[in-house]
Amino acid sequence: MTEVRACRPDDIDAVTRLFVKAFRKGIEPPPAMSEYFHRLYFENPWFDPDLSSVVIERDAAIVGFLGVMPLPVQLDGRPVRLAVGGNLMVDPDDRDPMIAMRLLRRYFSGPQDAALTDTANTAAARLWAAHGGSTARFHSMRWLIPLNPGSLGLAA
Repeated sequence: MTEVRACRPDDIDAVTRLFVKAFRKGIEPPPAMSEYFHRLYFENPWFDPDLSSVVIERDAAIVGFLGVMPLPVQLDGRPVRLAVGGNLMVDPDDRDPMIAMRLLRRYFSGPQDAALTDTANTAAARLWAAHGGSTARFHSMRWLIPLNPGSLGLAA
């Protein structure tokens, strides 16, 4: 059975293994990686269980994950609940093409006033757009200031 649910602290080791499988093929997870994910998603200063990370679990295995960090901000002097999504990952061996969509659907249906992400790759940006999201073009540009323009030209 497939279940979309809030990530729990005891899921972090499985999330770490999924991260390595999805993004760092062929390496062993560094010992501190699970601790890093736990601190990032459960011990950050703005942790809010209502704005939690999301997992998809099938047959007692985590096959999808979307990390969520709450970020309290103010807009025109009033508080706004902002959710920052990151580390969207799906088990590359899983054959369900809808896992990422289910994760994002759960994320966007949360209690936050606004949602954003950064460093999304092209596939993730398309998924966000399919849910009504948009790219802030100017803010998403990467800037480079060459300190030695001659070397930059040679490297190009």
